[in-house]
Amino acid sequence: YMIKKIEQLKNKIKVENLDKYDDNYIYTLIEEYLLEFKDKKCVLITHHGVSPFQLSPKYINSSLNASFISNLEKFILKHDNLALVVSGHVHNNSDFKIGNTRVICNPYGYRDPYYGECNLNFNPNLIVEV
Repeated sequence: YMIKKIEQLKNKIKVENLDKYDDNYIYTLIEEYLLEFKDKKCVLITHHGVSPFQLSPKYINSSLNASFISNLEKFILKHDNLALVVSGHVHNNSDFKIGNTRVICNPYGYRDPYYGECNLNFNPNLIVEV
């Protein structure tokens, strides 16, 4: 049943149609899913970071931070069944909790030194249990 629901969610959000949807629509779809499975542990996987705590200290005051993270802490706190958030886009590791939700980021970084550096803390053997 859950696989079927995930397929339905994927069918609602298509890459070629993404520009038609605003953030509120996307959050509404995710929230519907979380509410439907309120008795199950859920995982949210997102490209961008979800909390300012994911920023590297060297970028704390950068004007570009909104390009790397969104502050979804209130959204996460609303959903007790959200057991894990896996995110990326920031180039440093993080592993912390927002309420009861574990938030992790284990990025590899850039392969090509022209674009930036590899994340020396990347863990290729990371396993997360939910």
